[in-house]
Amino acid sequence: MFRLIPPAATPISFGDLYKIVTLTLSHHFHEDNDISAQLRHLSGANHIYYLNSGRTCLQVALRALSSIASPEKDEVVIPAYTCFSVAASIVKSNLKIRLVDIDPDTMDFNYGQLENLDFSRVLSLIGCNMFGILNDWERLRAIAEKQNIFLIDDAAQSMGVNSVGSSGDYSDFKFYSLGRGKNLSAYSGGILVTKRDDLATPIDEMISKMRGKGKIQDFSSLMKIILYAIFVKPRLYWVPSSLPFIHLGETIFDPEFTTDLLGKSQKCTIAVMLKKLERFNSIRGENSARLASGILKSNRFTIPGYCTNKPRAYLRLPVLFPDGIFREQVRNNLLTKCISASSMYPSTIRQIPGIEKHLAALDNFFPGAQFVVNRILCLPTHPYLTDFDINNIISCFR
Repeated sequence: MFRLIPPAATPISFGDLYKIVTLTLSHHFHEDNDISAQLRHLSGANHIYYLNSGRTCLQVALRALSSIASPEKDEVVIPAYTCFSVAASIVKSNLKIRLVDIDPDTMDFNYGQLENLDFSRVLSLIGCNMFGILNDWERLRAIAEKQNIFLIDDAAQSMGVNSVGSSGDYSDFKFYSLGRGKNLSAYSGGILVTKRDDLATPIDEMISKMRGKGKIQDFSSLMKIILYAIFVKPRLYWVPSSLPFIHLGETIFDPEFTTDLLGKSQKCTIAVMLKKLERFNSIRGENSARLASGILKSNRFTIPGYCTNKPRAYLRLPVLFPDGIFREQVRNNLLTKCISASSMYPSTIRQIPGIEKHLAALDNFFPGAQFVVNRILCLPTHPYLTDFDINNIISCFR
């Protein structure tokens, strides 16, 4: 029997699927009671919006900020190494991208560069919490207040990892992604939250103009959730992995994405699975600690943000190699042991073809971001990993 460990996964059992389907078909689903109360506790926010993707969440948030800010505020600051969808959302919002280099040791901003930036045209600063490594939100809030700009928490890779006392208290907007490779998956979707009543007003206006999914679209979403739950399991993941038209693991820059509301079936998936988020992240943290402990016995590798005294629930465990050739050797060895590992984003944001016309400045030198692109390999940490898999991964690094 074939077996292949996916690079990221949310386990959805057949019991979970039964609950999701039953709840979707019933008339007893109440959004506020079944989801929003849990999300208020998770995020500390009192305004919650369910949209069709994380990038839609960011685009809606940026449009709301633009509607209340001065017209000259047309730049958004992001790290030079992050998901291409962040850049796509900024472009779709008719704003300019301002890039800042990162520190490979923390995957956070290079604060020396960030604090010396010209903020005169900046609307918002976005922290991206790469791989579940939280940004220094207290420092980011101090910068935002000093420069009189808005702060957005991109929690697409850190859902449930950050507490209300961390980024939840510092950002003006926060959004989560429910995509296939995230902490909690409904196959696709996003959740936008804010504590600020003044920011909720323009969001409410935009949401009221969205049509939402019809029954056929919602049924299609339910089928995708069912197929995801079945084929993300290691004994079947080789099937979608072998089909190139599914585009698993591809990073695409697409500013023409559609914006819509989240359908009922995906909301029901959140209602069922959100109760398991804490346990899933706990398992990710345990697996991350075991992998890191074994890998770091060799002094040839580094793991950004890793601290032995404070284990992190990495969504994927980022490992930086001495060089790219060695990285590819280890990745190929992992595949022989039925482990999928990812080098994540194929380039820095600056190197996306055609991005120049969307940049606020044509800086070309982002050494920290380029270092990560050339040397990173991200390992699975999800609950499908077994002791056997963890030992196999460590053996490949030794």
